[in-house]
Amino acid sequence: MEASITLKNVSKHFKNRYILSNLNFGIEKGSTFVVLGKNSEGKSTFLKLLAGINKPDNGKIYINGMDFSENRKLVSTLGFLGDLPLYQNNLTVGDNLQKRAQILGIAPKVYEKNKKNLAERFHLFDFLTQKVEECSQGIKKRLSIVLSLINDPAILIWDEPLAHLDFNLRQIVLSYLLEVKGEKTVVVATNEFTELHTIADRWIVLHNRGVRFDGDLEKMTTQINMPFLGQLELKKDKIDEIEKLKHHPGISKFELIGNSLNLQCKNLSEFHEIISSVSTESIIRVSCNSLDLEKLLNQLLSDEGLA
Repeated sequence: MEASITLKNVSKHFKNRYILSNLNFGIEKGSTFVVLGKNSEGKSTFLKLLAGINKPDNGKIYINGMDFSENRKLVSTLGFLGDLPLYQNNLTVGDNLQKRAQILGIAPKVYEKNKKNLAERFHLFDFLTQKVEECSQGIKKRLSIVLSLINDPAILIWDEPLAHLDFNLRQIVLSYLLEVKGEKTVVVATNEFTELHTIADRWIVLHNRGVRFDGDLEKMTTQINMPFLGQLELKKDKIDEIEKLKHHPGISKFELIGNSLNLQCKNLSEFHEIISSVSTESIIRVSCNSLDLEKLLNQLLSDEGLA
């Protein structure tokens, strides 16, 4: 399959300490690619390299077969959502979108069309005239997402896209990612296991300056053997849906507190199957209470002989 992004011997260091070293792999066009890793293992640094915000100290990054360092116009094909905001707090939501469009050189008619579609999809219309400094964290996150999409990029590079979003907006983001699956290349760094894992084609784990796991969900779940704990909060008039879950073979522990259901499942796949069996209209919130990313990564790395 043709690669959207190719890394050849890519390394990055800060203050004489290598964060990433000798990365060699491709990211397939139209795929959803998820990056995992413990804190300080280089996930955000990796995304910034792909987005052209940081430059590699060694090696080359190719976008659609072209050397990124020699073709900076390729930035216009990317949509970046990072840990630092692209917006200005003293401007309105709408002014931030217009300023971003001007920076990217988007034609006015194209900008207006994109703004209308994205504002509707991500529920920003009511806030276009509001100053960002007056907005909630959720609105700011929606704005950041729309800013990354305003140029209709072919490649999305997103760091923690679901943070600060309630369940409904998380579903809107996931619905968008499903809609563009196969059309856009999506690279996501996340610690989320309740939703994003369901649409990932491939996972990598960054550890000790390099890639220490590379595979799909099936490979990941066959290499780990640990229970998955999560919580499902339902609308009060939908509690009867819980009855059909009580005897599900994948649930090892079951506790109902009010309209919140605490579950312990055999593994990640079982949890996904259980969540999928409940109608979306019944759900207020899905959360992963205590899937310990540290333990999961330790087990993956141990299975690779690297922990």
